[in-house]
Amino acid sequence: MTGLLLSMIGYITTVSNLFSVLDLLSSSLLWLALGSSLSAYLCKQDSKKWMWWATMLTCSLCFMAWSLFLLYVMFEMSLIPIFMMILYWGAQPERLSASVYFLLYTSTFSLPFLSLLLIFNKPLLSTTLIDIGSAWMLIAAAPFLVKMPTLGLHFWLPKAHVEASTSGSMILAGLLLKLGAYGLFRVLFIMMSSLKLVSTLVMLTLLSSVMTLMQSDSKKLIAYSSVTHMTFLAIPPFGGTNTILFAVIMMSLAHGWASSGMFMLGGTMSHAAHSRSLHLSWGPSKMNKLLLMVGGLLIANASIPPAPSFFSEVAIVQLTISLLLSYALIFIVISLLVCYYNVLLFLYYFQVKCYSTTTGSETKSNSDISLYFNMMSLVSLTWLSLL
Repeated sequence: MTGLLLSMIGYITTVSNLFSVLDLLSSSLLWLALGSSLSAYLCKQDSKKWMWWATMLTCSLCFMAWSLFLLYVMFEMSLIPIFMMILYWGAQPERLSASVYFLLYTSTFSLPFLSLLLIFNKPLLSTTLIDIGSAWMLIAAAPFLVKMPTLGLHFWLPKAHVEASTSGSMILAGLLLKLGAYGLFRVLFIMMSSLKLVSTLVMLTLLSSVMTLMQSDSKKLIAYSSVTHMTFLAIPPFGGTNTILFAVIMMSLAHGWASSGMFMLGGTMSHAAHSRSLHLSWGPSKMNKLLLMVGGLLIANASIPPAPSFFSEVAIVQLTISLLLSYALIFIVISLLVCYYNVLLFLYYFQVKCYSTTTGSETKSNSDISLYFNMMSLVSLTWLSLL
């Protein structure tokens, strides 16, 4: 598919060697999501397969566009099939409000960026570093920060994930969020760094990890986990460095597969339990076969070795600490919180409980508490040894 598109539009676009690897993510995740919902689509006469092809086409064009204006056009066009997926494939009546939230957020922050393209047309199309100030930098980054999204611009994402189908959630987590990261790097590639914005993103990452712990809905917890990762991923572009570009791409790929897999498993469990509540999971008797798969996805989501995202996150942390050493303690706290809610999600999915020998009532096992502290200690020692 990618080769066909390259041959068709090669005379009007130039492929970016730095970012073309992300085209593999777009095509592979689209087919992964298609396969996860194939049985549901075969039962329908009108499967609306044109949405899949429209999404793949616009996303491939977005990855291959070198001009920022063409990138903007293709980026906005890719949102149309995503909007249709949320609106038509959602199961609840609230999908209309989720679609409206998605449309308002994306359009509101995209129009100022178009104005910026018209004002700074020549500088933004050059490859030399320019300093346009933090305010203009935020305007340039805003449409992509909304699609990633970062905390504060994320309110549409939990609604969209809750109302979207399993395949729609996989597309949102694995593709649209990575399109935002791709566009952010493309725009900020030629701009100077901003230490104030880096500090803001570090604190937003910490706040997002705390908010993730407060979720009881499985889809919302996974969605807020994505917000935490993408807020963290937005730090390097504002740091004004491109030396860790490969690490950022690796983290995008790893998070895209991990989050898509978590939404697929979360959707499977929710359909079986007839609830998205973490307190109504299947329990260990019915999920032993999924133990290895769920554990592997949660390890990847928590960025624990040997997950590929661990090494990319270490590179990003080292970059941030080189700007300000006091960030080290904040990143340790963030790592502990991320590890905690992933362990908590695992325990809720498998209902790890024991029965009291005296009262016969269900109580939390002491081994659960020791598991929390052992995992936190492991992550703490790992980070301290690397800093």
